[in-house]
Parts: sequence; C-alpha cells; structure tokens
Amino acid sequence: LITMWASVPVLQNGLVNWDESALVSNVSYRGLGWTEIKWMFAAFHFGQYQPLTWMTFGLDHVLWWVDPFGHHWTNLLLHLGNTLLFYYVALALLSYLRAGNSSADSTGSRATAGIAALAFAIHPLRAESVAWASARGDLIPATFFLLSILGYLKSNAPADLHRNPVRWTMISMSAFLLSLLAGPSGLFLPIILLVLDGYRSAGTGEMQSHLASEAGRILRKMIPYFALSLLWIVVTFAARNSPMVKGTPYKDEFFIWALHHLA
Repeated sequence: LITMWASVPVLQNGLVNWDESALVSNVSYRGLGWTEIKWMFAAFHFGQYQPLTWMTFGLDHVLWWVDPFGHHWTNLLLHLGNTLLFYYVALALLSYLRAGNSSADSTGSRATAGIAALAFAIHPLRAESVAWASARGDLIPATFFLLSILGYLKSNAPADLHRNPVRWTMISMSAFLLSLLAGPSGLFLPIILLVLDGYRSAGTGEMQSHLASEAGRILRKMIPYFALSLLWIVVTFAARNSPMVKGTPYKDEFFIWALHHLA
C-alpha cells in the first residue's frame, strides 16, 4: 500500500522524449503478430537486445494503443510485483545466511525483510524505471533477476529449510535466461551468487575451510550461469556496435556500460 501510494502519481504522466523515440515514432513493435515478434528478436533498438521487454510493449499496444496510462499502469504493476519478490528474496537471504538457525523465519526476520523491501520500493533510484514508460527494460529484467536469486537461495538452503533443490535450480537458471532476454542488466548475476556463497561462509565463521572444500562444487554449479553471461556479453557487444546504433547518441562505449552495470 505504501509503494502504491508513493508511485501511483505516475499514472498521470505523459510520454517523455525517450518514450517518444522508443514507442511513439517506432511502429515495428506494435502488436504480437509474427512480423512484430520477428522484429523483437532481431532488433538492436537503442543498442539493446531485449525481445521479452518488447513483447510486453507489444501487448500494451494491443490493450492500450499508445495511451500513456496503460504503459504506466503496466510499469506500476511490475514494480509492485518486484517489491513483493524483493521481500521474499530478503527473507530467503536471511534464512540462507542463518543456516541451521530455526529462528530465521521469525517475526523479526519478516519485519527486517519488509523494511528492506520498502526501502527498495520507494528509493529514488526506482523513480525513473517506474515513471518512464520506455524504462521497462529495467523492470522486466529485475523481475526475473530477483526470481533467479530466489531460486538459487532456495536450491542451496539447508535441507531442513527447503527441499527440491533441482527444481529450484532449474527455476533459477530459467529465470536468469529470461532476465537476459528482457535486458542485459543482470549480466553479472553469477558474480553476485558467488559473493552470496562467500558471505554465507563468512557469516558462519567457516570462510577458509568452506572455500577450500566447496570451491570446486560452487564453481561447477556456476558454469551454466557464467556460460549464459558470456554468451550475452557477446550479444550485448554486438548490439552496442550494431549499424543500427552507430552514429546515434545512444551508442556507448561497451566497457563503460559494463563497469556501470557491474557497479
């Protein structure tokens, strides 16, 4: 409710300059027909490869045409969904770091996760992603990015906290792939997952022994994540250097972009 109260004014927004360039003057994405879908999976518009995000824009066009209200309403719903996902990620992270502690899912943990989710939801850094219709390339990847982290935490939780690790591993890897298809902002997820494993070891006071005995296993389970990441670095580099964006103000140097997202 607080997130809705803080964000609902975006429904009164129009379309800004980036929205005009991406949505109003661009007719290629309008609809979900075979022609539009082929364009979505082949386009490097603005130096980005984000077919899944374009599909949501295509759905919006089917429902709302170019009415700004519809685009902003979709963004707001996505932000609310991401806030709930963030809560569950925070709660799972507390359990992950307190392995073997039965109080990990206590009222205190839920309150802590709620405060973290609220800070995420109303932080000024969220404003542009929610308020600009064309900034959905941040929201959709974040949805699957958070789901991938949640799946990883669930798959590696102690047996007494969760079961079916294979299912959660598949959910995590599938969500990571969907996040990359929606935008490249999750490229460095494998590094984050490695940090989480190291942080858990530090939290239990077993950093050196854990890393010595578990390094091989941790790296092996990271192979699919790093493989997807490397593949998408190539795709992103191709998108940033595509003839479609050369000579436009949207072309950035790739290493600056990479450092920005890594930070």
